[in-house]
Amino acid sequence: MEDCNRTKKLARNKSIVQTLLLLLLAISSSATSIHTTPSDLFTNNLTVTVLDGNSNEPLIGVIIFSDDQKIVEQTDVDGKAVIDISHVGHRDIINFQYLGYLTLKLPVFEIRKQKGIVKLYTSNVLDSVVVVGRRDDPEDEIPFRVQRISRRQLEFTNTQTAADALQQHGDVFVQKTQMGGGSPVLRGFEANRVLLVLDGVRMNNAIYRNGHLQNAITVDNGILEQVEVIFGPGSLMYGSDALGGVVHYRTRDPQLLRGKSGQDYEIKTNVSTRFSSANNEKSAHFDLDYRARRWASISSITYSDYGDLRAGANRPDDYPELGLRNFYIFRNENLDEKIRSKEPDIQVGTAYSQIDFLQKIRFQPHDSLYFILNVQYSTSSDIPRYDRLTEVSGSTPRDLKWSEFFYGPQQRLWGSLKMRSIKSKGLYSRATFIGGAQFIAEDRLKRKWNKIERTFNLEDVFVYSFTADLDKYLDPGQNHQLSYGIDAQHNIVQSEAGNRNIFTGRIVFDEPTRYPNGGSEMTSLGAYLNYKWKVKNTGLTLQAGGRYSYVRLKAKFEQSETIAIQWPEDYLSGIGSENSAVTWGLGLTWNSQDQWQVRISGASAFRSPNIDDFGKVREKDGFITVPNPDLKPETSINGELTIGKTIGQKEAKARLHLSSTGFYTLLSDALVRRLGALPNGDSTFLYEGDYPVIQQNFNASSGFVYGFSGNLRLDLGKKWQVFSSISYTKGRTEFVNEVVDTLVPLSHIPPMYGRTGLRFQGEKLQLEANIHYNGAKPLDEYGVGNIKRDDPRGPLVYDYGGTSDNLEESGTCQTVTVNGVQQTICEGSLAWSTLNFYLSYRLNAKISLNLAVENALDTHYRPFSSGLSGPGRNFIVGLRGRF
Repeated sequence: MEDCNRTKKLARNKSIVQTLLLLLLAISSSATSIHTTPSDLFTNNLTVTVLDGNSNEPLIGVIIFSDDQKIVEQTDVDGKAVIDISHVGHRDIINFQYLGYLTLKLPVFEIRKQKGIVKLYTSNVLDSVVVVGRRDDPEDEIPFRVQRISRRQLEFTNTQTAADALQQHGDVFVQKTQMGGGSPVLRGFEANRVLLVLDGVRMNNAIYRNGHLQNAITVDNGILEQVEVIFGPGSLMYGSDALGGVVHYRTRDPQLLRGKSGQDYEIKTNVSTRFSSANNEKSAHFDLDYRARRWASISSITYSDYGDLRAGANRPDDYPELGLRNFYIFRNENLDEKIRSKEPDIQVGTAYSQIDFLQKIRFQPHDSLYFILNVQYSTSSDIPRYDRLTEVSGSTPRDLKWSEFFYGPQQRLWGSLKMRSIKSKGLYSRATFIGGAQFIAEDRLKRKWNKIERTFNLEDVFVYSFTADLDKYLDPGQNHQLSYGIDAQHNIVQSEAGNRNIFTGRIVFDEPTRYPNGGSEMTSLGAYLNYKWKVKNTGLTLQAGGRYSYVRLKAKFEQSETIAIQWPEDYLSGIGSENSAVTWGLGLTWNSQDQWQVRISGASAFRSPNIDDFGKVREKDGFITVPNPDLKPETSINGELTIGKTIGQKEAKARLHLSSTGFYTLLSDALVRRLGALPNGDSTFLYEGDYPVIQQNFNASSGFVYGFSGNLRLDLGKKWQVFSSISYTKGRTEFVNEVVDTLVPLSHIPPMYGRTGLRFQGEKLQLEANIHYNGAKPLDEYGVGNIKRDDPRGPLVYDYGGTSDNLEESGTCQTVTVNGVQQTICEGSLAWSTLNFYLSYRLNAKISLNLAVENALDTHYRPFSSGLSGPGRNFIVGLRGRF
């Protein structure tokens, strides 16, 4: 489905990506020429080994200093440091300080008495050392609310995709348009207003749309080490897009061989397989872990095959036909046939498969420097758009509109080279550099009932990026820290569209492209500075910072006689925009000795329009979105307060953890979709045989979002735990037209949602039962597409169509007759809950068994804004081995 020009463009850009990846390999290989010279040992030198007091693992980067600062050292990769004690006395104090651990003070004679072995223990405030974000900041020093999903949690529940992991473990709402998708919503922000990050590299690119995104599923769930959800604006660190928060997927890093004398290398393998009954899932994962003294690598592959998803059979009494798949279209001997389903609970048109590869290579020439080469590839089968396959063009479920509507294979080729130095130098104490290259292919194909022409949209995106993050400690105790950095990203977008005859194979490029058909580019540059002050011996951390960002867009349209849109001259010569923003952040965290935790933050954020915002042409539900190059960045100011309290000491039989967060976000120039017109003033035009209503993105005057979340965890001894979480969000935006000037609900705002459960953790057995629940979303809380008056003296008429809230997909819309006139009345999305059980049993030291029953009551539910119903009763069996 490619002509000569497209082949040349793809070949040129793919060669650039491949060249960069080869260059990254060459740089990594050349690092073998770096050598180190062992430290000379003197008579007055004392070798110290610092270990974790619980695991006896060496601690890297522990700061060791004397009170007079005549001794200032740092432990190496083996937890060792050599200190010169010729300048201190026998009873002088040596300090050992490490993030997340209690500071230890020992006299020199005591260190000698312990033969140089020093053990540090975690503080009472922190149960474990947690680092999050691109710079590996300590979680307890971040002024925003942070939630971490560990590898152990992911393995326990056997989540199918990286998007499902957010919904099952994070306080995150996830929307699905099709089974091969999952769009996270953070504090009422979704899609291109939420930043996805993979191993420190931005995933958001120039065509991330403002509706719903499926890109999270391209991250391999089987090789994740942890997932970090940072709620609230992240523009200070990441620049554009992080209005609602940041989701950072962190894959496992290769680990060096440590502490095993006489052994040059070690090989470990992980194998897992999983079956889920709701969609007949069959998944398998294998990874190989090679460890040597200076080299290490991880090789990983995951394959998943998903059948059509079966929804729950127990529907609400008022909606007995909610989500039924009564008819579907089947291609039989070159004919489209409408088939009556024998099992209407099975959502025919949701099946797909996916395969993921990962290769990481680590080279550590000396203790304070390492490199990680990271190459990932993800591809899938065709992924059906289930919400579009269920659309009807008539009044009955049999009048299906589309015979085909699917994404082509979703491909992501991704590579990066990361270098980290932890040796203190003049400009930095710790530095991280990441260079990356990505290729993303997103193709959309569709064909109407009984038509022989299949329409296609082909999008290819090439992304090149670089980040540099540096930290400078201004004192030996690391109480004053200056963080600064730069980042750059360049996007190239190629877009084609046309029709292919399914009988003859003839291709004609005669359709409007989704993005500018002459090509488009987006370039982002940024620099930030942040100061952090840890007030000594108080548990108080203060920080303040600022960032400058610059974004440039370029796009060119080409005229075609076969396309009805007549672009003006400046569109043909090329249009563009330049935006810049200065953002700031202030924060305070306090971890008291009596186990109070307080986080207070204020920050500004911005999101610059991307290619999807100002250059897209897209039709849905009788509305068509056309370009608007006059868009400005949307900005926000956010305030947030978190108060937490732990009641009971760590050794107590019962220990209660409580936490609550409230936030308020004020939006300015928020992008919303409204009725618009072509550059020539036309309000409609012929598109695919219809005359859809024209919409455009505009900057609304203002808007706001506010809400709260609460979390509870009750530890009953060492084995039992009760947990609960709840999230509530509400948002409004200004709506102005010739009829009204008022506030209306903001799109993407989910209903109240949360989880409550009971967990048991034994030596070999782990059990959990939980309830996952969502509140209702009434009609008057849905996003508004238009407000009008049919009669100058009549009431206002609210039009909820054409928004990202997908009211038409709620399953509650019914056609009724009022005074002889047919009307469509919708209730909105319904409240629902599911009961779920999980079990993990370790058969021996190497093999464990996982069992689960999700939605045990077989409840039929359809989450807000989603285009398909959730899984029915789902039996999961998993087997995992480590060798």
